[in-house]
Amino acid sequence: MRRGKLLAAVYILSFMAGCQTLLFNPIGRMVPENKRISLRDSGEWTGVFKNEDMILTYKMVRASGILNISGTIHFTRRIAENFPVIGYFHLDAIPIDTQGKSLGMAGLTSVSYYYTEYITPSSPPLTFNTSISIPDSCGSMAFSYTGKAYDPADHDGGGMDFWEYPFE
Repeated sequence: MRRGKLLAAVYILSFMAGCQTLLFNPIGRMVPENKRISLRDSGEWTGVFKNEDMILTYKMVRASGILNISGTIHFTRRIAENFPVIGYFHLDAIPIDTQGKSLGMAGLTSVSYYYTEYITPSSPPLTFNTSISIPDSCGSMAFSYTGKAYDPADHDGGGMDFWEYPFE
């Protein structure tokens, strides 16, 4: 019984970490230049955001104060080969003004109990397509995410928390 309560507390805290956008106000916080993705004034372009946790291939279209962002996420080997399940994952876009200050945070996608492609090759890739409002003063953006990966066969309750908060 006690182990069940402890496990429930861990999951609640993990969920709260996944809802980080609700727990703090990112407006006005500085984003380092090496974390920024330049935005064009209008039109369509593609790119890749890659780090030790994931590879995100994205397409952006900007028109009339709206940024449409679509993408495909593949978790890297360090996660996918060791943990077959993503317990939760949440991805945000952070619009940034020309001085490097955050203008807010907008949710792009959330998922729970996603089986990684490495373990289940027939799993569909993790994709998203959403639109966010951005002001004309928005010159770049950054990605922020949080997640937890685990192996359901590991009865010790282990796993791996991973995140990116690109603020100074």
